[in-house]
Amino acid sequence: MTLYNRLMLPENLYFAWQKAKRLYQTSDGYYFQGELSEFELNLEQKLAGLRQKFESGRYPIIKLRPLPRPKKIHENKPIDRQYFHVSVEEQVAWIAVVNALGPILDRKMPSWSYGNRLYRPAWYETEEEQISKLEIGPYRHSSGHLYRKFQHSWPLFRRHVSLTARAMASGMTLSIEELDETDHLALISAQAEKLRYLKSGYWSTSEIPKSEDIYHASIDLKQFYPTISIDTVLVGLERANNPMDEGHHEVRAIISNMLKFKIDNSGYFSELNNVVEPKSLFHKSKGWRTALKHCM
Repeated sequence: MTLYNRLMLPENLYFAWQKAKRLYQTSDGYYFQGELSEFELNLEQKLAGLRQKFESGRYPIIKLRPLPRPKKIHENKPIDRQYFHVSVEEQVAWIAVVNALGPILDRKMPSWSYGNRLYRPAWYETEEEQISKLEIGPYRHSSGHLYRKFQHSWPLFRRHVSLTARAMASGMTLSIEELDETDHLALISAQAEKLRYLKSGYWSTSEIPKSEDIYHASIDLKQFYPTISIDTVLVGLERANNPMDEGHHEVRAIISNMLKFKIDNSGYFSELNNVVEPKSLFHKSKGWRTALKHCM
């Protein structure tokens, strides 16, 4: 089945709606409940209309509306986070694209990538009352999850960092007998992901300078998303997909059009831009287009 055919499947659009609905239910951001209810009440008609827009090859963009969110107080001045309201239909459309294209991209992710990974069921196999290995299931949609659960990403990342530090200090393979149950499970998941940092001999103690001081480093990429061009995103998606796929050009045309974001700033007070980070850049001459990160 081609990528385009997977995108157009009626069940794909329905699963996209289920995931969008679940995200709204668990979101701490603003959204218009009336719009969500109206979409659900006319679900069959809405999904059929969405499919027709995909079939046209030129998905008509629904303009985003600026909706800054409180972020912090800095020097007695409120700072808002740049944020936009995305229509329910657009959210469902993008999730439908993710359902079709996402698994291709996710398989290319490095083993040390933890955040915002697509949901896949995971469980531990037990043999003779002992946990033997971690099993990762296929990409599923029926659960309604779009991304992995929090406990399967950030806490696991912290455990792997801790285990890596212990492996560096000893220069040897970690002993299961010395680990508690949580660290043991984290080690099994690291082995399933083939993390090299925990393999025997990866850290050579002879090459580590002797010191009584321990250091750690943390990096935060400031204002990362506004620096990414839409063209770069499109090129990355093209490279991930197989150009020989029969539906490649159709999907490219759809995504290319969906990435041409437009802004509806009617009713938006320009004074708000003084407290928004990063500042919103609206260009009338370009139809109020800007490079944005979707709120979901």
